[in-house]
Amino acid sequence: MRASKRKRDGGGPANRRKGQILAAAIELFSRYGFYETEVEAIAKVAGVSKGTVYNHFANKHALFMETVELGIERISKLIDESTRDVADPASRLETAVDAYLSFLRENRHLYRILFLHRSTGRDAEELRFAERLLSHFSLFERILADGVERKTFRRVDVRMASFAITGMILAAHRAQLSVGAGKAPAGAAFRITKLIFDGLAGGHSKPEDVPVSPA
Repeated sequence: MRASKRKRDGGGPANRRKGQILAAAIELFSRYGFYETEVEAIAKVAGVSKGTVYNHFANKHALFMETVELGIERISKLIDESTRDVADPASRLETAVDAYLSFLRENRHLYRILFLHRSTGRDAEELRFAERLLSHFSLFERILADGVERKTFRRVDVRMASFAITGMILAAHRAQLSVGAGKAPAGAAFRITKLIFDGLAGGHSKPEDVPVSPA
């Protein structure tokens, strides 16, 4: 009975408070950035004491990094769930791109934390932030590797290709924001994947023309 109740209420008061703190941190870090956000302000928005914040997080940077981890976890989960039953590599890639675009549209606070705000500026902590963010750029690697193995895609450096695809998605999303559009246009995932598949050479390049980095 107790276990069922804990499951229904989100794991008990401590977990609920941690969730409140994270939600407040996401909102304030997104709005003001790391430097301008004070722990006292996070505690006030969360409806807890400053001491309660430190009961759950060692310091402000640890709290910031928890929001980063949460954002990356949500992107990964969304892509995994949306592509789970899609067998064709080309369709999987388009579905994954669409899932990533959906995350960016629907999680504007986490988007700002991950891609618009820097961390603390202190070398070791900034490096940890950069490394964690960079690691998520490999989200498309498995799809690309599967496509190469099944000869749906030509032989490429799948890590570099994954980085390039992620960069294209982020650039497209930022361009939409810069012109005042609240969301990507219909068919945005298709347009991005079409550009990936077709390239810019109009079919003039050949697979053997493209150098492949060692695995």
